[in-house]
Amino acid sequence: TRDREPVRDLTAEDFELLVDGEPVDIVNFGFVDRGSGVDAPTSEEETDPVPAEAEASELPPPATADAAVEPTTVIVLVDQLFLSPLSRSRVFETLSNEIERLIDLGATIMIVAKTRERVEIEQDFTTSPELLRSALQSLADVAPPNYSAEIRTTAELWDIAPLAVESRQTGPGQPTPAIRTSAIDAQSAFQDARGVTQRIHSDFTASLRALHRFLDALAGLPDRKALVYVADQLPVRPAELLWRIWWQEYGIEHGSRLGVSATGPSEFDSSLQLEELIADATSSRVAFYPIGTDSGPDLADASSRGVPSQGGTVTRTTASAGADGLQWLSERTGGRSARGAGTFDGFFSDLARDLDSYYSLGFVSPYAGDGESHRLEVRVRERGIQ
Repeated sequence: TRDREPVRDLTAEDFELLVDGEPVDIVNFGFVDRGSGVDAPTSEEETDPVPAEAEASELPPPATADAAVEPTTVIVLVDQLFLSPLSRSRVFETLSNEIERLIDLGATIMIVAKTRERVEIEQDFTTSPELLRSALQSLADVAPPNYSAEIRTTAELWDIAPLAVESRQTGPGQPTPAIRTSAIDAQSAFQDARGVTQRIHSDFTASLRALHRFLDALAGLPDRKALVYVADQLPVRPAELLWRIWWQEYGIEHGSRLGVSATGPSEFDSSLQLEELIADATSSRVAFYPIGTDSGPDLADASSRGVPSQGGTVTRTTASAGADGLQWLSERTGGRSARGAGTFDGFFSDLARDLDSYYSLGFVSPYAGDGESHRLEVRVRERGIQ
């Protein structure tokens, strides 16, 4: 795209393809534009013979341009754990209004719901707007776990606890009330925060296992697959803002003793698990399109304390602080994301455009059959094009 508009006149020579940083030849090239009916190649690359190394590996010859024109599969996945009722209402309303546009572009749509440990089909693949809207309606009243209340209550308790400890009498030789309060409160608050984090982290890891199984099932589908992931957050670092509050209150004095940093214990960081999910998605040809309102669990009272962060005072909600997982999924799998009701129109326009027109690049992998994951990078030589 250039200035968010599709660029429709590129040739194979305009692209550079790299596997693990090493350039590979583009042996098949085509451009598909469903809106204008253009699905013919814009380069002679795909009519060229397959290179000798491809013949040696006994791969079939490159597909024709017509074979590159595939139907599009759209899966709407509603995350029952990390989606607030307000977000659910707004996203579902928008989805109901956009379903027909996606169907008109040749998409077949399925609606699924993810609970803590499984992904369940609410409506199998169909092109019926009525069936799809009915499936969304059946999910409209599901109540998610209230992480927001749990986190807020935990932080509020930390304000009350020191008052109770300070009222105790100290005997001869005992620490002064101020010192005693700090040590007891730091340990108690640490256990509180750890318990909350453990529960959210457990839900997150169970969710990833369910998503892995679902992606493995989708891998068998030959079509291009866009997964509209309906959620407010996917917390890679659960309750991160709660730990920043703990760090401000107790961390400087007690953080090293308890082995915790400003973002929480490292054992709860799920970055590597998310990387594995991204690799699974790309190998299954699934692009994530997360959509939500950032109205999930928040800590407005806590953020007003002026908790320090790398960028200054923390003013973000827990939802946006933990939303890196959703951003990673969209950026690393080739999708897009919408993080607020005001972005929904642009989100579905971009999704429709992605389904409507695209370039198809074919290459012979230098690592075919090794069972390992490899980094694929696509570059455009002309400046100003993304």
